[in-house]
Amino acid sequence: MKFFRFRKKRDNGRFSWKNLSPEFRQKKKAAEILIADSRDSADYYVMLIIATLIITFGLVENNAAVIIGGMLVAPVLFPILALGLGAASMRPSLFIRSLRVLIASVVLILTLSSAVAYFMDPGTFVNTQVELRLSFSILSVGVAFLAGFAGGYAWVRESLRANLPGVA
Repeated sequence: MKFFRFRKKRDNGRFSWKNLSPEFRQKKKAAEILIADSRDSADYYVMLIIATLIITFGLVENNAAVIIGGMLVAPVLFPILALGLGAASMRPSLFIRSLRVLIASVVLILTLSSAVAYFMDPGTFVNTQVELRLSFSILSVGVAFLAGFAGGYAWVRESLRANLPGVA
C-alpha cells in the first residue's frame, strides 16, 4: 500500500493534502470516522447493556443463535479497532482512550451479567455454551486475528463496511 503517493503536479514543492492519492485520503477519512465512532457515549453504553442482557439470556438458555445475535448488537468493535489504530499509528492518547473504554465495558459487562445470572437458576451456569466460550485453543487465536484483520480491512474500504457485522 502506498500511503504517500503524490501526483506529478506539486504546489511549488510544498506539502499539500491535495497532492495525496485518493487511497490515502480514503484511509485518512476512515481513520477519522473510526476515532469519532469509538468514543464512549450514552448510546454506546445503552447498546452495550442491551447486548449484555441478550447474551446473558442466551447463555442461560443455552441458545447459540441468541448469543450470536447479542454479539451483533454489541458496540465494542469500534473501540477495539481504535485500540489497534492507536497502537499501529503510535498515538498513545488514542490507545489509552480506547483501552479505558474497553476496560470500562468489560467491568460493566461482567457486573451486569453476574447480577442477572445471580437471580437465575444456579444450575444453569455451566452448560455447553458457557464451556464453549471458556475453552481456548490456537485456532481461536487464529480466528480472532483473521476477524480483526477482516474488520480493519472492511472499515478502510467504504464499499465493504456493510460486512462489518459479520466480523462478530
